[in-house]
Amino acid sequence: MTDPTLPLVSGGERETRRTRTLTGIGGDLRTVAQAPRVRVHDAVETARESGFDALGTTPVRELLDRLADAGRRFAGHGPPDDLAPVADYAERVARASGLPVGWVRTSVHWLARGLRHAAEGLRAQSPTGDLGVYDDPAYVRERDVGLAFAPRIRVLGGVMPANDPAVYAWPALAVAMKLPVVLRPSRRDPFTAVRLARALLAAGVPESAVHVLPGDRSVGETVTARSDHALVFGGSDVTARYRDDPTVETYGPGRSVAVLARQPTDRELDTLARGITRAGGRTCFNLTRIVAVEDCDADTLAAALAERVVAATDGPATDPATDVPSFPDPDRARRIDELAEGRART
Repeated sequence: MTDPTLPLVSGGERETRRTRTLTGIGGDLRTVAQAPRVRVHDAVETARESGFDALGTTPVRELLDRLADAGRRFAGHGPPDDLAPVADYAERVARASGLPVGWVRTSVHWLARGLRHAAEGLRAQSPTGDLGVYDDPAYVRERDVGLAFAPRIRVLGGVMPANDPAVYAWPALAVAMKLPVVLRPSRRDPFTAVRLARALLAAGVPESAVHVLPGDRSVGETVTARSDHALVFGGSDVTARYRDDPTVETYGPGRSVAVLARQPTDRELDTLARGITRAGGRTCFNLTRIVAVEDCDADTLAAALAERVVAATDGPATDPATDVPSFPDPDRARRIDELAEGRART
């Protein structure tokens, strides 16, 4: 039996005339609906008006209960037949993105946990440390100073990555703060965004506040341009265009640097090695440079790190024991091999 088309989610689930076949490890994985740009305009306006009003009239504690329920559903603990089994979802993501299936399952756990504990994030953002300001923004400081804690935007856009499902906790937290979201998922992983939308809607979050629009780059650009504020994940070619735009927060590529002024302990070496191998260097915060200064000997450090990095378990992305991600695109994998070999010779 052929799987139905993976839909876009905007005012309910919708199929479209234009689709694309998502190919990954092992062949074709799913037919995916492609949102036309006119649907982006409709989704953003619906979110800005109906979605914002619907979330605004929902008591924050009730909304947090719904997000906690959505977290349980996302992790596969909802009613029977509510969502596809986690094992099936995780394997699809692994085959589509190359992330090891064990990594995907771990991310499911942390994303679900983030939804269940969204109240902690909201309290951290609250000027009073209390959730009440999300329902009634007026409060008094120092007995006689009246203030208000009010949103600056009415809709948040997101151009999302495929390097870790857990990053979807960010737009989910926006919903908890009563901000509607319009998301364009990565073409490599549309499964996470649709699964999250289904979990949120099944838990009672208003459908006018959650929109998932798979599509090409132009869809992401339109989401970013039309939203009041946006999160954009991507490589340098994507993020560079928004460098001076205060309405866009950019994430990627990962270029974190560690500086060591002494020889690290074994535990610190383990942490550094994880920073290198975490998602095969494909996360926003992976280490791409380690600098040895003062009392840290670079050759000794490099040898110790090499022992740990080569010990990472490779294998099929669908094997729970695998640590190192695969690249579903053979041409990209070949280019990376050539780059690594070239760097090794210099």
